[in-house]
Amino acid sequence: MELNSARAHLIASFFDQYLILNEEEEEQLEKDIKSLDGKEAMKVMELKTAWEVKAEERGIEKGIEKGKRDATRQH
Repeated sequence: MELNSARAHLIASFFDQYLILNEEEEEQLEKDIKSLDGKEAMKVMELKTAWEVKAEERGIEKGIEKGKRDATRQH
């Protein structure tokens, strides 16, 4: 089934709002996306959803925290 951009974003928004994934589930989803054929994977990856943004933000925050801890250990 082909989805137009608007419908795809609507579905992604639904998942953002109602499907809260834990870290393990997010990792599994990433693996599943990577296992798709090229065309399907590209369509899925085009939708940068809120959970992806949150994951990126968490990664940045963890990196900053680690940098601060490492800096205080060196002094």
